[in-house]
Amino acid sequence: MRRATPWKVSTATGFGMEQQIRFCTATDGARLAYACAGTGPVLVKAANWLNHLEFDWESPIWRPLLDELTSRFFLLRYDERGNGLSDWDVDDISFEAFVRDLETVVDAAGVERFALFGISQGCAVSIAYAVRHPERVSHLVLHGGFAVGVHARGSPEFVEQHDALMTLLRSGWGRENPAFRQVFTSLFVPEGTPEQMRWFNELQRVTTTPDNAVRLIETFGRIDVRELLPRVSCPTLVLHCRGDARIPFNAGRRIASGIPGARFVPLDSRNHLVLSNEPAFPRFVREITSFLGVETGPPRTSVSGPSLSDDDTTSWRRVDALLEKALELPASERRAFVDGLDDRELRVRLERLLELAETPDDLLASGGWHESPLERQLAEELPATFAPGRDLAGRYRLIERVGRGGMGVVFRAKDLALGREVAIKVAVDPGLDPRWRERLLREARTAAALNHPNLVGVYDVGEADGLPFLVMEFVDGRTAEDAPPDSVAVAVRLAAQVARALDHAHRRGVIHRDLKPANVLVVAGEDGPLAKVADLGIARWERDVRLTRTGGVLGTPQYMAPEQAMGEEVDARADLYALGVLLYCWTTGRTPFRGERALDIVSQHVHAAVVPPRELRPDLPPALEAVILRLLEKEPARRFPSAAEVARALDAL
Repeated sequence: MRRATPWKVSTATGFGMEQQIRFCTATDGARLAYACAGTGPVLVKAANWLNHLEFDWESPIWRPLLDELTSRFFLLRYDERGNGLSDWDVDDISFEAFVRDLETVVDAAGVERFALFGISQGCAVSIAYAVRHPERVSHLVLHGGFAVGVHARGSPEFVEQHDALMTLLRSGWGRENPAFRQVFTSLFVPEGTPEQMRWFNELQRVTTTPDNAVRLIETFGRIDVRELLPRVSCPTLVLHCRGDARIPFNAGRRIASGIPGARFVPLDSRNHLVLSNEPAFPRFVREITSFLGVETGPPRTSVSGPSLSDDDTTSWRRVDALLEKALELPASERRAFVDGLDDRELRVRLERLLELAETPDDLLASGGWHESPLERQLAEELPATFAPGRDLAGRYRLIERVGRGGMGVVFRAKDLALGREVAIKVAVDPGLDPRWRERLLREARTAAALNHPNLVGVYDVGEADGLPFLVMEFVDGRTAEDAPPDSVAVAVRLAAQVARALDHAHRRGVIHRDLKPANVLVVAGEDGPLAKVADLGIARWERDVRLTRTGGVLGTPQYMAPEQAMGEEVDARADLYALGVLLYCWTTGRTPFRGERALDIVSQHVHAAVVPPRELRPDLPPALEAVILRLLEKEPARRFPSAAEVARALDAL
């Protein structure tokens, strides 16, 4: 083995330690710069585009991560050929040269066995090295990576975007004016601070030449290590930011699904490089150090989020891989592909996810309601019976139309018999089968039997000109979607009220199945805000009618319980999961799972870990976080046994 004199490891601890920089020679004569700092187990970071050993050491982009790693590891990193302190004037810029350079550096540094850390295209280099040298790599950590580059992937859309960026790069990379480089900065760290963005702009200028930048990116576009993924034999951790603007989130999922036993961790960030000032950073560091068996410091007071067993994680990797294969097939061939699977559980899961994939995203994202042109026309041209000023059933005088949605048109009206204002919802569906009309009336009568201060009451049902209508309590308030709680205290108060409303309904056999902010109205009560849950007992009818009409899978992805997402029979605990999502959103300002497609969101509900709320909002009480995470357990049996228990837990805060 070729090696230099072994490193004299510093005994310094903590932050602020110095790095040692050395040089070695690659097999083709290129000089490579590498550096070491820290103490502890050996961690080798593969080079990635835009590394500069000296500049990164002072950068607000890289230094916080380097401090975290060097306080726990003997960190070895190097500049890629054509970059930083390594030779810029090189003939060979190829993927094979990148892998050979990693071999050269670890041999020169004299490290025998180590954990290997890859970022961006450094992930593919790390994968290739781990397959070639399994005896030397103890663990593999991959962040923000991809297995196949844009040119190897062959997608016309991505190739067009790639070519446009190359044109911009050639014309503006080396200029003093950073405007051109800002385009790349916005892809890598879109949520960076002004200081971080300035550093990244400057990093591009000092790290390499415009010609080298073009050559490097063209090489990255031809990378393809898909066939190597099943051959990785060491424990592997794959991390990827959900909103990564540089490398799509699904690229990380595909790597994890292709490597046997790999663990996948989604991070809540839009940046390609996780920054120290964002909530995802502590988890990023904790996941890496924990995976590598190193203590991360004093434990936080927050509790861990719901997680899956290793068996479940492995099963979902198989499902993800099969789903990708199925979606690559013509729609007419997918059924045969699924039917050919021997494992019944895999077959059922895959069937469900394919249904979700084939359901229009706008249908799912709108909570399952999507007007057809005919429905829109019918809603706008209701029979004269429903004109303002007319009376329905000789008792309800229509005053004005106040809304439309959920397959119906809503009017404000006056109950002439009792002298009170009411809301009337007219069911609009051009193909409403008599059986569904009967079902609506039956569900409405069940809902009418409910009487609770936190429920929107259903008073009456009827029919006019062949269209059924519901008479409900008129609530002069705003939805929690339009006016979310403005404090944690208000969020807890409203959630406890929603829980009591659900308990009242559940004890009478009524399940909501579509609890979301748009179905929670907030009004001014005598002693503070008052929540009133709407559409309870009616959502199931609307869902089933729409499901039959579209042949798709319906619901609101952000609030859908895992068992509901997988098409299983649900009980009251599905409503508790949705309440957990509501409370998570009200206290952190966002839902627990996000994605570009509705399918991505639903899939995360089923098999992705929840980011603990206190990582997004550290001032939340630990007891409140514990309530939220229990509501969001994947397994219904691990949630609260009843809505009444949830209300008691929230009241105790």
